[in-house]
Amino acid sequence: MPTTPFLLLALWCFARSSKRFHDWLYNHARFGPYLQDWRYHSVIPPKAKFLSVTMMGASFVLVATRDSVAPWVLVVVAVVLLSVAAYILTRPSHRPKPAYARQSPSEGESSPPASAA
Repeated sequence: MPTTPFLLLALWCFARSSKRFHDWLYNHARFGPYLQDWRYHSVIPPKAKFLSVTMMGASFVLVATRDSVAPWVLVVVAVVLLSVAAYILTRPSHRPKPAYARQSPSEGESSPPASAA
């Protein structure tokens, strides 16, 4: 079972119940950067994308191999999993670069002209 939805749910609940626990989780050494990246930039790291889509595929295969599952249930499960996978895969994988770091003079901009003295 993926951890991310539970972390996001915990953060949301803590934000409404206990500022102390919310701040602890949000500033946690391991989880904090991921939660902050999600909050400010909607970033999902590539490794998390790969694992989540792979686990969704494995879950679908597990459901599909059951004999007692009705065909319409497989269609509903497939639509839901594909929708979630599309959402995950369309989120950015990395933080955007700061505006000042996006362009440098070496990338095609010329330096300002020297003034005549």
